[in-house]
Amino acid sequence: MADPRWVAARIAYEREVRALAGEARRRKTDGESLEVIARDLVTRRNALKQRFRAGDDPAIVALMEQRNRLKYGDPIGPDADWLFRKYGSWEAVIAAACRPARIASS
Repeated sequence: MADPRWVAARIAYEREVRALAGEARRRKTDGESLEVIARDLVTRRNALKQRFRAGDDPAIVALMEQRNRLKYGDPIGPDADWLFRKYGSWEAVIAAACRPARIASS
């Protein structure tokens, strides 16, 4: 069973990541460039990851960072350019930045 503190932190993290979508909609309505929005949201999403990982077990964080270095070349995760290469559009990068990653179930 998951630690209740971890579950609460995960719920808060997911809520903050999803909230980025509302900001993206407002910024699009204001006519801001999709690339500018995408780059900013990816940076902010990565900052959220760092903030919420700060309370995790350092050994687990080290494993996540090692995996991310191998996959993305960055300990935090993919940057906007990596996501653009994967998805092919800034709109898709924005969607990815606003979508919490799935947690593997045991």
